Amino acid sequence: MGASGARQEKTETLASVLAENRRERFVGREGELDLIATELLAPDSAIRVVFFHGPGGVGKSSLLSEATQLARESGRTVVEVDMRTIDPSPVAFEQAFEAAGGKGAQKLLLVIDTFEAAAQLEEWLRGKFLPKLDADAAVLIAGRRPPGPGWRTDPGWSGLLRVISLRNLDLEASRALVRRAGVDETRGEAAIALTRGHPLALALLADQLSVDPSADVRSDLTEVPDLLGVLLERLVSAAPSERQAETLALCALSQFTTESLLREVLGGNDAEALFEWLRSLSIIGESSRGLFPHDLARDVISSDLRRRDPDRNERLLRDSSRYLTIRALRTTGTEQLNMAGSMIFLLRGNPALREFWAWDEFDRAYAEPFTTEDGPALLAMTESQQGSEAAEHLERWLEVQPGAFRVMRTIEEPVRGFHSELMLDVAPSEAVAADPGTAACLEYAQRRGLQPGEKLIVWRHLLDSQLGQGRSPTLNLTTVINTQRILTRAPETAIELVAAFAEPDQANLDAMTAFGFRPAPEANYEIGGIRYCPLVHDWRQSDLGEWLRVTGARARDFGSRTLELQVDTQPLALAREDFEIAVKGALADLHRPERLARNPLLAGRLVASFPAKERPDALGALIETEIAALAGEPRGEKPQRALDRTFLRPAATREAAAEALDLPFSTYRRHLAQGIQRLTERLWQLEITA
Repeated sequence: MGASGARQEKTETLASVLAENRRERFVGREGELDLIATELLAPDSAIRVVFFHGPGGVGKSSLLSEATQLARESGRTVVEVDMRTIDPSPVAFEQAFEAAGGKGAQKLLLVIDTFEAAAQLEEWLRGKFLPKLDADAAVLIAGRRPPGPGWRTDPGWSGLLRVISLRNLDLEASRALVRRAGVDETRGEAAIALTRGHPLALALLADQLSVDPSADVRSDLTEVPDLLGVLLERLVSAAPSERQAETLALCALSQFTTESLLREVLGGNDAEALFEWLRSLSIIGESSRGLFPHDLARDVISSDLRRRDPDRNERLLRDSSRYLTIRALRTTGTEQLNMAGSMIFLLRGNPALREFWAWDEFDRAYAEPFTTEDGPALLAMTESQQGSEAAEHLERWLEVQPGAFRVMRTIEEPVRGFHSELMLDVAPSEAVAADPGTAACLEYAQRRGLQPGEKLIVWRHLLDSQLGQGRSPTLNLTTVINTQRILTRAPETAIELVAAFAEPDQANLDAMTAFGFRPAPEANYEIGGIRYCPLVHDWRQSDLGEWLRVTGARARDFGSRTLELQVDTQPLALAREDFEIAVKGALADLHRPERLARNPLLAGRLVASFPAKERPDALGALIETEIAALAGEPRGEKPQRALDRTFLRPAATREAAAEALDLPFSTYRRHLAQGIQRLTERLWQLEITA
């Protein structure tokens, strides 16, 4: 009993010291704490739930710690559940609640942290779990985003909920923080200006300034190398080995870090130990998908890595991309979608690409198939942003191919945005022709040699309810879904067009270029006075492996803020039927240069690599080469000889050509027709794959 009592006394004493230290370092938030004390914890208060929200690093967890201490002092039983540590399911939540002592607790204060990780549970918590608590129970919730509309639209919660938007520290609280860290006034004011009162950034910077009187404070937190070094000393000093420093760097680059990622990318047999060490760091959070650094810590570590060791940065990105790609190809469904999202997340630090995605909202939306109930919202969104004519075309496609549409939803909005992935090769011709966008895309694909049985995919629509076609949760998720589609595309997919962007800006062009798409000006179209500019990828010219290699190299190119833009300036000039006519014309004009110079084949891709003046001769030489090659095909010798005596070394008449070949005229004509057909097919394949 004595030893047990001594251990208990020591534990309580240490706990009190820790609590006192935390209180000494805590500054500001007097208004929020007063509201919690007077409205949530007070016995006669009508408020039962206080929900405060704010961006990462703004001090939500610190405020929760202070609030729980107040609750304990007031006699409340505190039960804490951090959503990062459990799976977002009702069963897991109830288990965590009971394990923390919540079942049967009197005068309960339930504290839920990282509520953004419980998006799927919000309705269940509000509608089923919380109503089962005792009438005197109180609930304190913290998350990055505000509560969903269900809290306010449900009459039962009216008057029971108080929402607080948590922002950066004010000037007085910021000054108190740097004073308590022992930073002199001049540098303290500079630090406050630099961090804008962001609690985590200011605390990290003040910590370093307090132990390094010579450290300077510059004007930009992420772009000034000296300042990055000062901040990193605290973060990386927790890494006593090079191995752990590299682990931290990999964690900063990756959306989520798992033991398997560490094992595959870093090698060795210490992945479990590295994972546990990473998990122990104060700057690291945890979710069901793995470990992740705080946003500010991620920015600082990854920016410094690019500055100090670009080769390591390149290697980690390359090896992480390979790992994620292999995982994505081996999985399906939600896990594959997650892997595709993590592949895109690796682009976060690329200066040419980081302006395309809304990184802070990367996991905010989820996608579901379109239902008829979504129709009015999609039509209203389209009419508001793109006009009534665009809405009419959308309404038609919602009827013709409803399965091509995906609706983006968030906690706050049942319809946040949408996109469509139309399959034009199986769409009714009248529907395609009625829409200027799909008509232009189909015509373009046909001019590129789209064959029967080949798939033509057109991403025709893309809108976010709040941000249109700009950086948004809708755009984020659309590109993730597109990446998943590429990884699982059917082999018969021939051409894919992204035709939803209206006059894409540089960020759009850079991102699409990195993904292997290029502008296709001949497919441009206009609806309601808005000009749309499709981008294309021809899958007949590169397989998945080549696409992964090329796009991976582009994505890891950190040397420029813009990528080399390749415009598809030479699409096929002729449809297949017109191409056949042009081949016959070229054969007839092989020995008449002035007429061959006007042949439509010169506008295509067969001789596009030659200067304009040299193209007629190049076309003639190509035809001669391909005729000669027919002799090597099965049963190709006789058609080749017929072509040779008719066009390359022509006899005076075709009857004379048949006589020179020692053939009946009918047999000669059959061989000649076969030769023209075979030659046309060879040239056509060169045209569509050049």
